[in-house]
Amino acid sequence: MGPNGAGKTTLVKVLSGLLLPSSGSVSLFGKPLTPAAVRSHVGLVLEGKPSLVEFMTGRENLLYFGYLLGIPGRVLVERASEALEAVGLTADAGKPVQFYSWGMKRRLAMAVSLLKGARVMLLDEPHVSLDLESVTALRQLLLRLKGEGRAVLLTGHDLNFMEALCDRIIVLKKGRVVAEGTLSSLVESLGLQKSVRVTLRQVKPEDFPEGLALEVLQQSGDLLSLRILLKDLKTLLSGFQGQVVDVASDEPVLASVFREVLRS
Repeated sequence: MGPNGAGKTTLVKVLSGLLLPSSGSVSLFGKPLTPAAVRSHVGLVLEGKPSLVEFMTGRENLLYFGYLLGIPGRVLVERASEALEAVGLTADAGKPVQFYSWGMKRRLAMAVSLLKGARVMLLDEPHVSLDLESVTALRQLLLRLKGEGRAVLLTGHDLNFMEALCDRIIVLKKGRVVAEGTLSSLVESLGLQKSVRVTLRQVKPEDFPEGLALEVLQQSGDLLSLRILLKDLKTLLSGFQGQVVDVASDEPVLASVFREVLRS
């Protein structure tokens, strides 16, 4: 993770061998990264428009790219069918790609990356511009790959998506790693605590008693929205019981981690 320009896509290109690092090195399974190792073991989906042959059907694209990868014919046909089913495109496999939606093209690009049974998947913002159905299908697919023991590296800005899937988090800032670890370890190291959002009616910021750890988010008309630590919620509710409009779960924990890491 990281803000725009932090180096996420550049890092993915270095890890896949598309760019040479200005310093340092990349190893795969304990050996220096080589083009042959990438072709055999690494699946890649980059951000932006997928590199597909528009006049070919979805299935023809898989057979074409699989041929370029050197996958034998009978094996390739089976793997193409499996990949189409995995990304939910079996019913549309016979349509020319030029008639696919953006989300369908992204899913087909994912299917291409699955053809060789890669042990490592590098996915640069794979969920961008996908509709809810496609995001759900992608989440299920990534969980399945994870369950099969494959390593999956994601970049992205969707904190809910990342928090639901990732075992470890790496935060980049200006090309450098500024935080790394499991979500729970990062929360602990940053001293973060769970918070909730509360909306009150006819309450001003100066009305709150001292000592409450809260942050005013928005004031519109007679409504005031704030974020408060869960441990202080009971005190707040007891003091403004008749003026509470809504209490809701706060943003993903990962959002708090991300904001605090970049701030520090």
